[in-house]
Amino acid sequence: MDRYCNTECRLEAGFTLIELMVTILIIGVLMTVAIPSFYAVRNRSFGSSAKSVRSTAIKTIEVYNVDQGGTYVGANAAALTAIEPTPIFTDAAATVERAYVHDTSVTGYTIDVLGKDGVTYRAVRANGGSVVLTPN
Repeated sequence: MDRYCNTECRLEAGFTLIELMVTILIIGVLMTVAIPSFYAVRNRSFGSSAKSVRSTAIKTIEVYNVDQGGTYVGANAAALTAIEPTPIFTDAAATVERAYVHDTSVTGYTIDVLGKDGVTYRAVRANGGSVVLTPN
């Protein structure tokens, strides 16, 4: 090192405060964009799971209808679990991700599935018509 060298000759090492602050700012902006996207994907997955339970419940109650000679009367959790052994049926309303079958008649039924997202996914078959799903 030259003995006449002043402070301008020092080696630069490390990051300046401005560089660190800019890096933290960029990370913060990326997090602001990414986190809401992750929550949206998570909520959609909750809905997908509830729709899957609803779909299985519809298929099971239609098998029950055929087995019973064209009636939905008596389709409760115990009767439907005998057909579909996966534990998706319940006799209590508003049980998360369980199918609650009610309002059964000779020609129709109502199935409610409460998703983890707090939305009730419903399937209604009235008077032998088509099954109406809400929300789709």
